[in-house]
Amino acid sequence: MDIGTAAGADPYVTSDGNAHSPEPRQTRFATLEDARDAIRRFEKIAPLQQGSVTVWMEGGDHWLNSTFDLNEEDSGEADVPVIYWPLPGATVRLKANTRVDADLPKAL
Repeated sequence: MDIGTAAGADPYVTSDGNAHSPEPRQTRFATLEDARDAIRRFEKIAPLQQGSVTVWMEGGDHWLNSTFDLNEEDSGEADVPVIYWPLPGATVRLKANTRVDADLPKAL
């Protein structure tokens, strides 16, 4: 299995994704961290081959609970780069800190 060559089968990140699939190809992830970690696990089993792996991000707010660390193991290889990119036409916003629910009761 090669997650880098199936057209349209690269992993993508959405707020309602599934972070528990063992196969990043054809899989939606809830967070960027989940997609990154799945690619790391995959690379330990089989090297990436041909082309590139693009982690597509759906438009909207992507909340980060901590620093999103990428290092040399996350870049792929010279001939098979790992790329994080918004879906065509999408506006992606990476947001940090804690989300506050506007419907929570407020102390007086």
